[in-house]
Amino acid sequence: MERKISRKRDLPSFSMDLAQFESLYNKIIAKLSPGSKTILTSIVITLPSEEITFDNIDELKAFTDLPSKITKLSLMIISGLESIYIYSSPLGKYIVRASSNNEVWCVGIVEMVVSIAVLNKKFYSGVNKIDSFNSMLFMIVTSMIIGVSVQLYKPDFTINFYALISFLFTICLMNYVKGKYLPFFVLEVNKSDNIFKRYSVEFMTVSTIFIAIGTLIIMLTPFLDLP
Repeated sequence: MERKISRKRDLPSFSMDLAQFESLYNKIIAKLSPGSKTILTSIVITLPSEEITFDNIDELKAFTDLPSKITKLSLMIISGLESIYIYSSPLGKYIVRASSNNEVWCVGIVEMVVSIAVLNKKFYSGVNKIDSFNSMLFMIVTSMIIGVSVQLYKPDFTINFYALISFLFTICLMNYVKGKYLPFFVLEVNKSDNIFKRYSVEFMTVSTIFIAIGTLIIMLTPFLDLP
């Protein structure tokens, strides 16, 4: 009889440099059962116009023709009945899945990867947890709350239509581009010395949030009796 158990968990949005990724790789290898003779590894990097597969971490480190930041990568390590796979789902979020005939091993290695990802979590990780359905639900509920509040407290108040459209459009835009500009995973191959390049995502996110808050204030200024 052969029994195979699989356990998986979603990972938060996180980033690593090459040294940290190598450390994760080696920690997974070290968790394989002693006496494993054959270990198969695969690191697949997906770029806009090509896909590159490396057989091990040393090949990845030796390859020099990579962009400074990689946002789509998968890691697979197999040894006998034990396997671990870190990959992105169709929606973009990253998942770690472990399979073995030992449930304790599966749970342990999954929790190890999750804990490392949490230590390297991006500040916008919570935003990426919001899927399209929840975003639409948020916009509908927000519009209803604003509409009901206005009718209850100031029936003669007219909401600035253009500001409302701008606010909802900003929320939609944030949801649409979050996978690209708020990546679920970042591997920093080469850290840039240019502060604007290194923190371009952070700058863009803060700017978008200010735009959303600004349009909401413009829309509700007369209602709130702000000067």
